[in-house]
Amino acid sequence: MRIYNCMKRIIMLALLFAAAAVASAQTFKVTSPDGRQEAAVDVKSSEGKTSIVYQTTFDGRPVVLPSVLDLTIDNHIWEKALARKAAPVDKWFDNLEYSSHETFSRDTVWANRYGERSMVHDAYNGVKIHFVKKDGSDYGLDIEFRAYNEGIALRYHLP
Repeated sequence: MRIYNCMKRIIMLALLFAAAAVASAQTFKVTSPDGRQEAAVDVKSSEGKTSIVYQTTFDGRPVVLPSVLDLTIDNHIWEKALARKAAPVDKWFDNLEYSSHETFSRDTVWANRYGERSMVHDAYNGVKIHFVKKDGSDYGLDIEFRAYNEGIALRYHLP
């Protein structure tokens, strides 16, 4: 009976470690300078597929409910011209792999030549999350979130 219990524990631990190796998740948060706006980004990878979900809040109340990010890119002609071979995927984000991230802040004033105000206060906090494709194509993607006192901004950058 002791051997059976010991084997059972070893198998359970092995399954837990295997599940942890297959699935991983990271959360990034960015808050506006006044603390009222917030964006949260969840990056989840499981079985070779990546899911990126974001949500925003204002004063702790949801503004944008959890929403999946993705891109639709039809660049097969470009890849043929460069003799690149990229495996087809259902979603472009499926084979992305998180590589790094950086956080930053800005608090400056810039001169506006047009509009209602001649001087514009530009203050925000941001996070830029870097990804690479795991299909050997050398493609990358940066997703940048900025939290201003006035709202949240999202930007894709294909380096």
